[in-house]
Amino acid sequence: MNTGQKLPDSGSELEFRPADLEDISLFDTLASWYEDPEICAALTPNRFAAEVAPARGEQILNSYRKQKKLVWFIFKDNILIGEVTLDPDFKYLKKDLPGTAWVSIAIGERKYWGRGYGTEAMCFLEQQARALGCQRIELGVFDFNKRALHLYLKMGYQEIGIQPDFTYHDGVWHNDIRLEKWL
Repeated sequence: MNTGQKLPDSGSELEFRPADLEDISLFDTLASWYEDPEICAALTPNRFAAEVAPARGEQILNSYRKQKKLVWFIFKDNILIGEVTLDPDFKYLKKDLPGTAWVSIAIGERKYWGRGYGTEAMCFLEQQARALGCQRIELGVFDFNKRALHLYLKMGYQEIGIQPDFTYHDGVWHNDIRLEKWL
């Protein structure tokens, strides 16, 4: 059985496997990334001016079971390095338009940063969104996450608005920049 997908004709080194909602070990790995303050700050909004306890694997797994979003784990050489999500029914869009998917990516293993895997992950998500019949993608990125913002702009995403003072990080409130791309 083929458990994952590679991007066709891309020479991709990555494999995208649908999340197994019964395998707690994969979610424990995700939880370990949340223990890194930089990764946790980029992934999880902090709505309080206080330190947020990192999520545990069981909490992440239970949250994913309740949501309708699609989740894939990213593997490189059979090592879990990240995850991507696609939610065709996201409730908090800046522009609530039919055919919109909300997406997120996380490369949680630092040694794989800066190798173009975020770009591959976004290409994968765009391909999946098209396959679901979505015509538009919307996402949010915190204003301090310059590397992610650069990636999205490079890939043709356009700013459509700002959610001011959306998350607290490093003693300061930060905005959530909302971006869109028509497919």
